[in-house]
Amino acid sequence: MNFSQAPEKILQEFEWRTLILAAVLLMVISFIFQEFQATVSCFWGIAISLVHFQFLKRDGRDIARKAQAGLPYNRILLVFLLKFYSRLLVTGVIVGLLFRYELAQPLYLVLGLSVIVLHLFYLLFEIVFKKSWQVVLRR
Repeated sequence: MNFSQAPEKILQEFEWRTLILAAVLLMVISFIFQEFQATVSCFWGIAISLVHFQFLKRDGRDIARKAQAGLPYNRILLVFLLKFYSRLLVTGVIVGLLFRYELAQPLYLVLGLSVIVLHLFYLLFEIVFKKSWQVVLRR
């Protein structure tokens, strides 16, 4: 991933790579476990995770716009935290309903929810590995 690009380009590339990772994760879960419920649970987790990412991206733009407009920091933070925790509460209710009606299995749902975190660890590995190779090649 090229971090010297404009922030919007970086986010767009991050989103595409996350979607690819999500598709690969779904295929691996389907192939290894061959259980429809496991695949659906992972899908629910991925969907929830991606929706949260889109909301956070939008909130980041709003925060930048409000900060540039000169709104007080405390007000910006309060609005962000209210929105964030409201979404978290709604997510908790949705996850609770998925478990209540046995539409999702916890392990696979959590695996799907962690797709963005997995992608961030992959990026960290990619950056460290790329830098270590550059050091090796310089010698």
